[in-house]
Amino acid sequence: MKRSVVKFALSHFPLIHDSFSTAGPYAEIGKLLRQYALIENKQPTADDYGLNLVSNRAWLLAEHAFQTISRLQRQKRARVILRLLMAQLTDADRFAAGYKFTEIVTECTFAGETCTSADFTPFLHPEYGVCFTFNGERTIAKVGKVEGLRMLMTVNQDTPLEGIFDFMPTTDSATVWGVIYDEGDYPDFLKNGFRAGVQTQSFVALSKTYHSRLEKPYGTCTEDGSSAAEYYGNYTYTINLCQHACLQRLAAEKCGCVDPLYPKLANETYCTTGANMLCLITLTYDTKPATSKDGKTMCDCQMPCNYVVYDKSISNSVYPSAKYKVAAGTQAQRGVLIKDQNGGRKGAGSDDWNDYDNPPTTTTTTARPTVSVQVTTTTTPSSGVITGSTTTPGSGIATSTTTAGSATTTTLSSHEVITTEARSSSTASTATSSIMGTTSTAQPEQCSYQGPPSSGATATRSSKLCTTIDPIYGKLFTDPNIVAIRGYPCTSKKTCNTCFYFSNPPSNDTFPCKFVTYPYDCRDQNNGYLDGALCDILLAQYDFIPIGTTVPDFDWTMGASPSIVTDEACTRIATSTDLTKLKDAKAPFDSAFLDTLNSSTSPCQMAKLALDAADAYYSNPSSGGKRKKRDAAPAVVDMPGYGSCEYANKNFKGKEECIAWYKRNGLMVHIYFEKLETQSYTQGATYPLVALISDISGHAGLWLGMSVISVVELIGLIFMCFNCLFCGKKIKLPNKEEIKKEAEERERGRAARAADSAGSD
Repeated sequence: MKRSVVKFALSHFPLIHDSFSTAGPYAEIGKLLRQYALIENKQPTADDYGLNLVSNRAWLLAEHAFQTISRLQRQKRARVILRLLMAQLTDADRFAAGYKFTEIVTECTFAGETCTSADFTPFLHPEYGVCFTFNGERTIAKVGKVEGLRMLMTVNQDTPLEGIFDFMPTTDSATVWGVIYDEGDYPDFLKNGFRAGVQTQSFVALSKTYHSRLEKPYGTCTEDGSSAAEYYGNYTYTINLCQHACLQRLAAEKCGCVDPLYPKLANETYCTTGANMLCLITLTYDTKPATSKDGKTMCDCQMPCNYVVYDKSISNSVYPSAKYKVAAGTQAQRGVLIKDQNGGRKGAGSDDWNDYDNPPTTTTTTARPTVSVQVTTTTTPSSGVITGSTTTPGSGIATSTTTAGSATTTTLSSHEVITTEARSSSTASTATSSIMGTTSTAQPEQCSYQGPPSSGATATRSSKLCTTIDPIYGKLFTDPNIVAIRGYPCTSKKTCNTCFYFSNPPSNDTFPCKFVTYPYDCRDQNNGYLDGALCDILLAQYDFIPIGTTVPDFDWTMGASPSIVTDEACTRIATSTDLTKLKDAKAPFDSAFLDTLNSSTSPCQMAKLALDAADAYYSNPSSGGKRKKRDAAPAVVDMPGYGSCEYANKNFKGKEECIAWYKRNGLMVHIYFEKLETQSYTQGATYPLVALISDISGHAGLWLGMSVISVVELIGLIFMCFNCLFCGKKIKLPNKEEIKKEAEERERGRAARAADSAGSD
């Protein structure tokens, strides 16, 4: 069975505009684009490529009936001449000036598993430049987008921070072209492709249909494909390839050169000049009408007798939404990006700030009735930053203030809320408090877990909630403050076979999800870290390992909500940061792995140890997770484009600027099968010879009472008659006298015999 192939490319964007200069291999292309831009802006310039040329030739007048050149016609000319100039570059130069995989694909998953640049093969297209083929040989067992290919892509109209516009002036849309076809077929973007534009989430549902046609005398299909074989001998014949080959033959005849958009023969050369461009554009105007005899035979292209069609049902939605902070790539990819930025933006900050380098410092404190709290802050000489925190014993109220450059005294009385906001050019340390007391929070330790290896992917059961596709629960694998260990050494028996924990919880009472019901008096404790995550769903799929945080005082492990009438839900139990106690708590980890942890092991170090153990386990399951030397190279971890909308990412100034950039440049594409069966349409003869004979026999029996035996007897009788008439001997019949004479002689003979008999007696 042939496998399905996916290719994609940027629309009419063969080269990066910023790569052009006045010298080097791209100088001629740069000259073309500068002239095109000046002509479009109605500024004086030379026209070395015929972009604005008007001719009196009859074939050219067919294109320009009013002796003027429209913008659309100029754009068409510029694109064709650009294609001719690109064909003169070497493959190395075209790859060098094209976009890299990570500049187009920010994040990729197939059936919930991460796919990387190693799963794609780049190739050069004469119109679109550097394109990519997804060559992951995967088997799909289910329908739906969960089992399909999902890509977060960027078209790079401009760059973050600098805002440099990087599209060529001939590019009129910010889109990505895609084409799906059978292996062995030609990837025809224009005839069989689809486009996905920026700020959209496109769902491409596929179904496969097989068509079979009849040859002569019933139809006009062809099997040999000889009309296109000289140009496309390595591909399966289609009527489109036949038409392309016909155009190339016509171009060679009329223009003396051929179009780089299609293959050429050894004795042909590609067109290079502006005059060649005008000839190619007006090529079809110099031919006979399709309704004429010559027009019909000029390109005698027939449909193939057997071919496959991928039917596409495409739906679109807006992406990203107005306030969605785009999360790009896996934790491992984020680690590559932050490492490339020398650790990223320093300090602790909120992803919701609109100016990460000059963040607002906001503190809000609510006082209960009849309670007075006085908070005094002092300046720390070494840092120039004022911090202070005081809690009134017995009141359950804590306050915290951070101010740059001065000392502050604040008094709170009943029902008052004091909010202080300041701008600081550097990041200040922050003191954070909760209803359980005052806690000083340093920058959370963020770490990533790159596992399990590809050989351990089967440890995860097939469920959307177990993958990064899910917009809520998929954050377990992308949030920098969470470590999610899927498969060994986690021994979870829940649906996703995954254990997760906070690398360093934002506060000591952080809980990952929200319970459906919770006592009203302590509802403030029911604020889940993952926005929208419900405990009855999350904890039924995953095992949460509380490390250094607090948990409710009831059985929460399966996500069941507490009884509304009890007060136990308002009580929180602290958990230890000593990882050696996980074994006593019967955490769902392999005991051999837990033995490798000690009291000084941090959550991030635990993630690294888990990765090593998983790598060794899936390389050799009998090793029990003990590390052994590998021969295979480590998995590829790509740069996640410009990264997520987060404080640590230096590529973006703030949240709103990041979201706006993804709206101008980002798009999400889901490609999947909506049904696995292949529909088959087979053409049959409407009235074959057997049907004709059957109808004759049926009507003869109905109207003449004849059967097959009767027909045979009638044929035999006719044959005998003809045989007697034309092949038998002629017999002379006697007259009456002769007959009478013969009768008398017979009578006399009979009498004589009677007399002789009587005499003897």
